[in-house]
Amino acid sequence: MGLLFAKLMTVFGDREHKVIIVGLDNAGKTTILYQFLAKEAVHTSPTVGSNVEEISVRKTRFLVWDIGGQESLRTSWNSYYCDTEIVILVVDSTDRERLTLTREELHRMLAHEDLQNAAVLVLANKQDMKDSMTAAEISQCLTLSSITGHSWHIQACCALTGEGLPAGLDWMRRGLPGLLSTASIAQKMALRSQIHEQDQLRQGHFSRFQALSRAGPLRTPSGPQGTLSSVAPRNSVSLSHSQFRSALRALPAAP
Repeated sequence: MGLLFAKLMTVFGDREHKVIIVGLDNAGKTTILYQFLAKEAVHTSPTVGSNVEEISVRKTRFLVWDIGGQESLRTSWNSYYCDTEIVILVVDSTDRERLTLTREELHRMLAHEDLQNAAVLVLANKQDMKDSMTAAEISQCLTLSSITGHSWHIQACCALTGEGLPAGLDWMRRGLPGLLSTASIAQKMALRSQIHEQDQLRQGHFSRFQALSRAGPLRTPSGPQGTLSSVAPRNSVSLSHSQFRSALRALPAAP
């Protein structure tokens, strides 16, 4: 079992996990992408279309798509949803006026069938700015607590310094749907093994009961007062589950 689990972990660990970075224009998406990659701030310009980079976090590989957030481009976001495991929503923590629009875009995305199993990481960017909203305020405005069908997390960060981004990446790595599925597979296999062992044990008890019932009358406890009744021997035994359990209690211990 341990060897099989290790092999499953290897399979899931080797493959790339698709991530999309979305958000309104000027939220800091591309700056965050290259902080993930190079751990330094780089000069960026508004994204037309998308940027894509591979990022490794403790041997876990992410293929990260940074998608333009201008109004004319947001209608094409859904063309990137297929096979996405994690959605990163970058929020400009100083842009109070457009937070309602961000909320609408978020909930519209999560209603899409291709994102049914995707986890959501909200990055509350520009925390270095004086008038920035806190992560708690942004969570409330985006009504994150109403999201029950997706795993989600909000992380305060600063794209220019990289502060808060390692914690976001660590949450992504630990919360991967693929890794959760691997654990679920191992648990199901362990449970199936336990059920098989119990079935074998019950079969052994039932075979002994059949042998003894053919040999002669077997007295079994019954009734609320512990009175005794007899079970007549037969060539074939057909018992209900409760009858079998009562008869089993009357059997002598196995040698």
